[in-house]
Amino acid sequence: PSPPAPPPASPSPPPAPRPRVDTRYSDGRLVVSSLSADLEWCSIVDTQQYIVNEGGMVWTNGTGADTKVFYEGSAHIVAYTLNASNELEYEEHFPSVTNYNKVFGSVFTDVGSGQVYQLVHIVNIVENGRIYSSLEIPSNYQGNFSALKCTQLDGTVATMMLSSPQRMAKRGTRSLYNTYAGWGKMAFLDNNDNWQLINLDACTDGNIAEVTLLGSNFQNPLNQEECLKQHQGGILEFNGLQHSILYPCTLSPPGDGPTICRRNIPYGEETNAFPGLSLGSKSDICSLAVSPSLGLWFWQSENSYGRLEPLMACPMTVSMQGAPPAPRLPPPPISSPPPTPSSIVTSEEDASDRIASTSWGGLFFVGVATMHFLFSQ
Repeated sequence: PSPPAPPPASPSPPPAPRPRVDTRYSDGRLVVSSLSADLEWCSIVDTQQYIVNEGGMVWTNGTGADTKVFYEGSAHIVAYTLNASNELEYEEHFPSVTNYNKVFGSVFTDVGSGQVYQLVHIVNIVENGRIYSSLEIPSNYQGNFSALKCTQLDGTVATMMLSSPQRMAKRGTRSLYNTYAGWGKMAFLDNNDNWQLINLDACTDGNIAEVTLLGSNFQNPLNQEECLKQHQGGILEFNGLQHSILYPCTLSPPGDGPTICRRNIPYGEETNAFPGLSLGSKSDICSLAVSPSLGLWFWQSENSYGRLEPLMACPMTVSMQGAPPAPRLPPPPISSPPPTPSSIVTSEEDASDRIASTSWGGLFFVGVATMHFLFSQ
């Protein structure tokens, strides 16, 4: 006779529910806790022979040992690498696409990925009532931009449209290029005196970069120097609840010299972010850049530290930095309770513990050859 049939298998237990993550508190964190300008620990190079005169922004490209540092002067952009001792070493320089009559040639960098972005404006070409092509042009003196141009891992350039066209803040009859770059996001002040936030999602052709209104600036001026090309730049911080910006400033009394200020946005009081920090005798500092992976920050001055146009690489620390993007999960049932406060990172110690156990992959790197391509478009 046939053997008896095996008993029916017991049903498998249902999979454990995946924990929900409130991405507002896990993504985009960046808080700078200290900046140093101690010459004993800084690397200094004089850029004057390459750039002619100060002009625009400082930015980085890449992360870790692959990081390059760029500075846009009045005539040229100069590129530096960092050796094993984190000392700046000249690599090359090439013509700047901007001049004293154009203010939108510069770019900015996602602090988390090291990927470079450039603001561009898409112009539709119409003939006989039909749109037959479109042209990417760098945002002009009117400050209009409608897309981001960025470089992929394989070196190709992609264009990501903004969710809505934007225009930079105006000073007089011209727009002021202002970008405050953070971890996966960038903030700027628009021509209606509102702070806007751009989400730097994966940049591929066809993607949309969401622009979110943070709120009104209420005519609260920034005590920030502008460079010859009307550029201003800084760092966008986010502690999980509040956005703030770090930027070069000159506090009173004037004899104190330039330093770094912090201000909550969309509206907040300007404060000295790092009391005791002095950035030389001149105030011609309009931007700064940071590399959390290297523990360095970068800035350019004029007639300081015995050099005509010094570019500095100095130590820095962060108390919070971003985490990999949380998985995109379906919304919870309506009956689910809201996240409890205990699930939110509320202290620097808690954030540090969580960050220490997290790895970040897929970091971007753009070579100097790619920068040539970006600026030639």
